[in-house]
Amino acid sequence: MLVYLVARWRPVGGPPGSSPLDSISEYYYSGAVAVLIGALWAMAAFLFTYRGFGDRPPRWDRIIGKVASIAALNVSLFPTTALDPFMAPPWWSRWMESVHLAAAALLFLCFVVYSVFLFPKSSRPRESQDRE
Repeated sequence: MLVYLVARWRPVGGPPGSSPLDSISEYYYSGAVAVLIGALWAMAAFLFTYRGFGDRPPRWDRIIGKVASIAALNVSLFPTTALDPFMAPPWWSRWMESVHLAAAALLFLCFVVYSVFLFPKSSRPRESQDRE
């Protein structure tokens, strides 16, 4: 939401206008690029230093955190194709879009693993949870 609001506050002559863009990645070419990249780097720093949950061995928490951290950095360093009214930076190449899309898919897959498999875990035995 913050990326959208900053992009509306700092228009650059093309989209986003009054409606949101089709993808969060498209905001790389908007006035909210600093917010988008800053959020990805902050997320990468958190995920890289994440220690895991409770008393159980945090091995998978740390592994998924490191993978997600690297994926978030790749999403920020390799942008997608520029939108129609914008020009891509001179250093941009077509292969970067593939890296971006693969890293974004991996990042979201890591979020799914955290949400479905790792975050529901608890350090309390199942019986004590059922009594409460």
